[in-house]
Parts: sequence; C-alpha cells; structure tokens
Amino acid sequence: MKIHAILLLVVFLVGCGSDDSATNGNISGNTTGTITLSGTDTALVGTQLDTGFVGSSLAAGGQPDYIVIVDDASTVSFTAPNILIPDLADPDNGFVVVVTDDSVGSGNKAISMSIWVSGTKYDYACTTPVSVFIECGVNSFTLDIGSKTVTFNNLTVTNVDTSTVLTMDGTLTW
Repeated sequence: MKIHAILLLVVFLVGCGSDDSATNGNISGNTTGTITLSGTDTALVGTQLDTGFVGSSLAAGGQPDYIVIVDDASTVSFTAPNILIPDLADPDNGFVVVVTDDSVGSGNKAISMSIWVSGTKYDYACTTPVSVFIECGVNSFTLDIGSKTVTFNNLTVTNVDTSTVLTMDGTLTW
C-alpha cells in the first residue's frame, strides 16, 4: 500500500515530452555523465543507467526541488508550476529516476526509481531520514538545479518487492 502511494505521487509529479528551455528557473536538458549500479539486482537490471535527459523543477506549488532522469531514448516535459512528466520511448525497456530534495524545508530527501527490462518493472526507493524505505545514506546524493548537477555517492536504494539493495554512484550534468 505504501509503495502504491509513493508511485502514485511519482506519477502525479512526472509525465511526457521534452523541453530544453528554462521556465521560471527550471532547466531541463540532455545529460552528460554516468550512473553505475552495484548489488545483487545488477543481474536483472544491469550495471549502468544510460541516461539521456533530465527534467528539473525548483520548489513551487508546495513541492520541493526535484528532477526526473530518463534513459537515453526518452524525454521529460515541464508544466508550471512544477510538474515533470517522463515520456518513455520504449515502455518495456527504460527507466525513470525521481530525485527529490527538500533539505532547505523539511530536510527530507528521496529517490524513487523504476527500471523496465523486457517488460518487467523493478521499483526501488530510499528516503533520508529513513521512513518507509531504506535510508539513502548520509550525504549520499546532492542535487543542485542551479548548477545543473546531481551526484550519487554510495546511494543505497531497496527493491520494494524483494528488499535487495542497489548502490548508485556517479555524477550527471545537464
């Protein structure tokens, strides 16, 4: 039930299209950099996320700063005041990573990630401070929309179905 609520929130926050322009300080664009994965589930999802596009949204409308990262064939659109919508080129093979950072407000940070491989969906999540899901890790990620950078440093996410852990590392710019 809790995962369904989080996924519903992610679906509410994210959706389809592409916008490389800045809108009210929200900057989206193509990525450079790599996200590597380690852990047991790499046998299922691989050892690297081939990122292609980041949609970003500064805090507005009661929501914190957040970004949506998609695979190299997909895009993300922005709708004011702060809705990001992913458009997956291949819904059977791709991924969506939502990075939320409210460290200025409530202090909460979270990752929600869905990876599709041959039509099978694998969901992962973490929060800081820990709540429903595994702790992401102290200083495990930084999000700086102004500098168009996100960094993952030994970030741990848990598979919401099996509780196996993936570790994410890397830096993306857009």
